[in-house]
This record gives sequence, structure tokens and C-alpha cells, in this order.
Amino acid sequence: MKEPILITFKKLPLIKRLFITIHSLAFFLMAYTFLYFLHQMTTAVAATTFNFPVEIRHNQVYFMTSSSNWNFDSVKIIFSSGPLSILLAGFLFFIIYQKAKIYNGYLKLFFFWFSILAFSTVVGEIMVGTFIFDGLGYVLTWMYWSDTMRIISLLSCIVALFIIGIFAKKDAALAANIYVNKLREEDNLPFQFFHFVFPLIIGLALVNLLKFPGISNYELLVNTSLLIVVIPGLIERSKRKDWFFDEEKRTNSIKWNYILIGLLVPIFLRIILQVGIVM
Repeated sequence: MKEPILITFKKLPLIKRLFITIHSLAFFLMAYTFLYFLHQMTTAVAATTFNFPVEIRHNQVYFMTSSSNWNFDSVKIIFSSGPLSILLAGFLFFIIYQKAKIYNGYLKLFFFWFSILAFSTVVGEIMVGTFIFDGLGYVLTWMYWSDTMRIISLLSCIVALFIIGIFAKKDAALAANIYVNKLREEDNLPFQFFHFVFPLIIGLALVNLLKFPGISNYELLVNTSLLIVVIPGLIERSKRKDWFFDEEKRTNSIKWNYILIGLLVPIFLRIILQVGIVM
């Protein structure tokens, strides 16, 4: 009986490796777009409970009310509702990904990226909010945090992002079963670059561009802080020698449907929010 030919990452030509980056980037854009819209919409809905007229634009939510109408309750509920909503969705999608990661379908990448982005975005908002008066920073300021508390929060958030990165590294490695039958130890780091590092960097650059003009320093810093999660995957050696998945044949052809959706969804949302959604 003829032995099956196992596909490993090392055997993939450069064009096939680029397909991995393109597919992962497409699902990154889908996940980020959904996360951003959920965050902004939840914030806007929370504001309407205080009878604040709001307008959701491509770069932020505008509150059309005077400063005298704000109090601690409104600040706390409005500016924490967005992060809380994506955090809860992140936990849900993380559970879904843990159930789906053994399968070699592409759709699980959406849940992978959403959960990673949700957890790291919330931590990033807390970290940036400790020293910038915007977003969650408004809540922390109204809580009258001391400088010591802010430093502790900053350091804790950096550690939390590293922990997220450690879990992301393992889950990213398991996503290799889409493309290969076996992921060898020496192939783990190169795969992390094509599947996780490159899509994250390119994706963040693209979503930042879509928010111009008018993107805030707070938003830029939060998005930049997400890059911390890639560090554990680059410095920590895998404790597992090889990942063997199955002997099924892999075609590794480019999936134009996912790529088109990944490109059109953020562009479509950008066009809508350029006009604005008034609530």
C-alpha cells in the first residue's frame, strides 16, 4: 500500500505561504470590523439611555450634549459598555474556536481573530486609558486613580498582553491544520509569521488608514499596543516537538470568496460611517 504524502510547512512554496497570510488577513479584517462596529454601537446605545444624542462616525462616536450633562454614572456606563460588550463576545467566540480548532475549515479563523482582538483591545484600552484622557481613560479619571494605581495598571496590562500572546501562539499553531498535515518544531516560528504576525501588522495598518482622517491618538495607541501579543510567539520556544493533524490531502488553493468579503466588509462599513449613523 502506498504511503500517503504528508504536507509540511517546509514543503510549501512561497506563493502558498503568502496564501496563508492573505487568508488570515481577510479574516482579521472581518473580525476587526465586526468588533469595531459592536464596540461603537454598544457605546452609542448606552448613551441613548441617558438621552444623549449620538452620531457614530468612521473614527469615533460623537456625543452631542453639553459637558454639564455628564456625571460619574453616565461616564462609567457609556465608556465601559463598548469594552464590556466585545469582552463578552470574545469569551463566546473563544469557546467556539476551542471547539472548532480541531477541524481544518477556514471559518474558524474568524473566531480566532475576534477572540484575540477582543481580549487584547480591552486590555489595550485600559493600558492606554491610564495615561490618556479618552475612552476608558475617562472612567479611570472619574475614579480618581492615583499615580501608583496607574503604574500598577500599566504594568499589569503589559503582562496580560503577554499572557494573551502565549495562548494566541498555541491557537495559531493549531490553525496550521488548514494547510498542512504536520507542523514540525522548526516550522512553527515561520508559520507564526505568515499566519499571525504579518496579518496582524498589515491588518492594523489597514484599519488605521480606514479611520483617517480624524483618528485619535488614543485609538492609534490602543491598536499599536496589540502588537505586544506577537512577542511571546517570537521569543518562547515551543515545548511540543511536532504537531501531527491527519493524512487528508491539502489543496492550499486561494479562497477568493473569503478575500473579497474581508476587503469589502470594512470598506462598506467605512462608507456608511463616513455619512454617519445618528441615534
